[in-house]
Amino acid sequence: QAMAVKPRSGNDLSIFMRLLGLAFSQSQGHLRKYLEEVYGKVFRRYMLLVNEAAPKLPPIELFWRVHFMLGAAAFSMSGIKALRAMAETDFGVNTSTEQVMHLMVPFFAAGMRAESGIDDPLLAGAQLRPRNKTPAKA
Repeated sequence: QAMAVKPRSGNDLSIFMRLLGLAFSQSQGHLRKYLEEVYGKVFRRYMLLVNEAAPKLPPIELFWRVHFMLGAAAFSMSGIKALRAMAETDFGVNTSTEQVMHLMVPFFAAGMRAESGIDDPLLAGAQLRPRNKTPAKA
């Protein structure tokens, strides 16, 4: 199921994806820090599961592949209205947001199933380092 939670309005997904794109493109890091606080535990758990599901791929390659997927999803979903309009003009059919999301799934799955592209031993041996926990303020 590509979309487990239905947006409250037609623009929710697009707005969230724009926010996600900004979080990773802004050098200040405020938005990234906020998203880390809100979604960090879930994302780290997801990455652990991805690593378990693809044990033959180096962890750093999985990191990049997941971020390639996030980037593709953020780009596509943040500009979904424009992309849907372009597709309708070029092909004469309306593609719903849900249909676009279903089209993404095999694309992302193929990216995760691909053989490793790493030929650098340093990258191949890179392991995830534990994060330093900052002490809670009193």
